[in-house]
Amino acid sequence: LDEHLGRLQEWGFTLLRLLVTWEAVEHAGPGQYDQKYLAYLRAVCERAHIFGFSVIIDPHQDCWSRWTGGDGAPGWTLEAAGFKVDPLLHNQGAAFLHQEHVQATYEPLPYMSWPANYDRFACATMMSLFWAGDRLAPGVRPMLKGCEGTPLQELLQGNFIRSMAAVAEALRGVPSVLAFETMNEPHPGWLGVEDLERVTPGPITSGVSPFKQLRDGNAAWVDEKCLWERARVWNAERKAVVDPKRFRCEDWMGECFAPFVQRYAAAIRAVLPDVALVVCPPAFGPESQKAFPGSLPPASIWAPHFYDGMLLMGKQWNPDVGMEEVKP
Repeated sequence: LDEHLGRLQEWGFTLLRLLVTWEAVEHAGPGQYDQKYLAYLRAVCERAHIFGFSVIIDPHQDCWSRWTGGDGAPGWTLEAAGFKVDPLLHNQGAAFLHQEHVQATYEPLPYMSWPANYDRFACATMMSLFWAGDRLAPGVRPMLKGCEGTPLQELLQGNFIRSMAAVAEALRGVPSVLAFETMNEPHPGWLGVEDLERVTPGPITSGVSPFKQLRDGNAAWVDEKCLWERARVWNAERKAVVDPKRFRCEDWMGECFAPFVQRYAAAIRAVLPDVALVVCPPAFGPESQKAFPGSLPPASIWAPHFYDGMLLMGKQWNPDVGMEEVKP
């Protein structure tokens, strides 16, 4: 660690964005925090202070979890929604996983294929439930033992926030800790989808309509019973959409993201009242083009991520030509 920090110091850096995954903190189950990991985080931040660094804690995620093509959430979150956490998620098209693709084809992972997992039904389901499970799947309870009485949205969002508050508690009194980020590049899931039978447009798409994914992917669910069928979004027997308007959402930023940010800020500052808040909006899609609705919590930094599309896809920087993917 000291060698790494010393190298960064020699290069002139003074600020670290330290990635923390929800899975690392709460992998054993809801409310069960990994104290050894939290002690490790504290040790890293203490050493960072000695080397003169300030630290931003980044609750990182990409495509929800490593079981759905990225990183972030623990496996029990998928189990709570009724998913089988095994290779069937890949085989049924619920996720596109590097390891399963290579083992099946012996071919390299197609370049920049992983972001399409945001539109595959495992990640899209979890993101949708995290932000608006109470509205999207009312009455559908978690399939996780001991959590049956907790609404899915609260099980997901509430435990995420409490786990990051546990991180804040572990870092209490460490002078290098400057700020807490909300969540890396959050995604609305299928919220905002107007037609479940049409392919989702935009730069991140699976190329398959949500309804076709659900219709063809029953084996990815425990007892082959799709959560969205239980929520009466579609009917498997009739192979038809029952409620085509369920995912419509005119203002995800105002209805879902802003309340989350306020709740998250209150939880972190109940432990670390003087810490700054870094609010990261989505990286792609229409939500990435919008300002935060209303007022940010005090001492907050609005931090959209910028990507040069040509550099991202071509892996070669051209000083004369670029393509702006996001306009903050």
